[in-house]
Amino acid sequence: MDGDLGFSRTVHGIGSGLFFIGYLAQVPANMLCVALGPTRWLPILLVCWGAVAMCFAAISGTASFLVLRLLLGVAEAGAYPAIMYLLSLFYPPRMLGMAYTTVATATAVAGLLGAPLAAALTLLDGVGGLRGWQAMFLAEGLLPILLAAALPFLLPSSPLTARFLAPAEQQWLWQQVHGCRDVELVATPAGAEAAAMVASTEPSMSPAHEGHAADDTLLPREQGGAVHDRAADVERASHSNVEHAALLDPAQAASDESGASQHAKADGWEPGSHSSSSWAALRVGLSDSRIWHLACAMLLIDLTMNSINFFLPSLVRAALLGELQEDASPDSSSTESTEHGASSSTALLIKSSLLSALPFCGAAVCMVGNAWHAQRADERRLHTVAPMCFAALGLAATPLLSALGPGFALAALTLAASGIWATHGPFFSWPSALLDHKAAAIGFALVKTGGAVGGFLGPFGVGALADAFHGYTAAMLMLAGVALAAGALVLAFRDRR
Repeated sequence: MDGDLGFSRTVHGIGSGLFFIGYLAQVPANMLCVALGPTRWLPILLVCWGAVAMCFAAISGTASFLVLRLLLGVAEAGAYPAIMYLLSLFYPPRMLGMAYTTVATATAVAGLLGAPLAAALTLLDGVGGLRGWQAMFLAEGLLPILLAAALPFLLPSSPLTARFLAPAEQQWLWQQVHGCRDVELVATPAGAEAAAMVASTEPSMSPAHEGHAADDTLLPREQGGAVHDRAADVERASHSNVEHAALLDPAQAASDESGASQHAKADGWEPGSHSSSSWAALRVGLSDSRIWHLACAMLLIDLTMNSINFFLPSLVRAALLGELQEDASPDSSSTESTEHGASSSTALLIKSSLLSALPFCGAAVCMVGNAWHAQRADERRLHTVAPMCFAALGLAATPLLSALGPGFALAALTLAASGIWATHGPFFSWPSALLDHKAAAIGFALVKTGGAVGGFLGPFGVGALADAFHGYTAAMLMLAGVALAAGALVLAFRDRR
């Protein structure tokens, strides 16, 4: 595409960065997510994102490219925070790191699978009058639209609506996530026996108090399907009306919320039922200095990560040509293109696309391994700092080792990508560990908004430095310094809970 449309590396970098300017819409997007619920919001985002992605097949110049990159960022802005918010409703804070990593591994797997897919679509060049990159954008945009149609049937909005869980499992999961021991599960007759059996094997759960049966804040018990009341005391039960109603009937929970206290935490959605809580969550997130600290760290982490993400195929191609440290002159590049012909250029493009999958393969493995160890050790700070230090080492070594051959440069790039992507689980689980669910959703969006600023500055800076110095050495050293600064900022973070 860059060759067909005559884009320089600066234009490529600006376009990559403008995508993340669109990410500044994350906070309002996540307020809509809290109001509508992620299972309603995510399909809307997928359709918008797919439609914009397909429009890339029609770009004809710099202006249309830059506008579509900005719109793509706006369409995607709310997706990742919405996914993280949904996960926080199903996992307690101590388990969120691994859950986040499992989802975030998809970004590395997408790079791993996307590289050979892009190479295959390149071979379709000319079919139907389309260039290979145009066919790639059309296929890329169609898939999320198809997924959007299936998503409402695949994702429950909370443990209370998860049909793949038995009633007793719904109760247990709700208690684990919310720390509630006073939630009464009103099950169907078929599920009541299983729930009662679980209740009888949990000594930490206090039995129902006889005096609570008549309290008007507790749910009536269904005939043949009652389960022991979990109330720890009357005062706590009085604040759990909405939670109890959600267990009995999610629609009833929405209607009861207007009269519930601020402690009610039912997570079933009705449109518009959470507008006030969205603004309250925004105020909590904005006033928490810890979230701003994490947002600054995220700016530096995403600056590094997205620079590598968008320039990786170009870096691999430069390594194969021996041009990482210094570009070939324009005249020699033109001569080389004439001598070797279009077939040689296509072969180089396919080879660089396939080799670009190797750093993502290392990233996927390190993401899972680091998150697993962080969860086992119950530690986040060092499990974020250490990978960023390894990333800095790999980034600084890439142009230096390229003199020894493309294999050494590719190994250094793999180390850099593995370190950067390994931070996902430990780092991204922090907002949910610091704030309650709705405030954490907004807090996560604020943190990712900081990342959006870095996502713009990084690719723009790499493209500008590569053009100014006619090679990637200065850009890679700049990224190495940023990675070290990110590690230092995380090391200084104080997790006060």
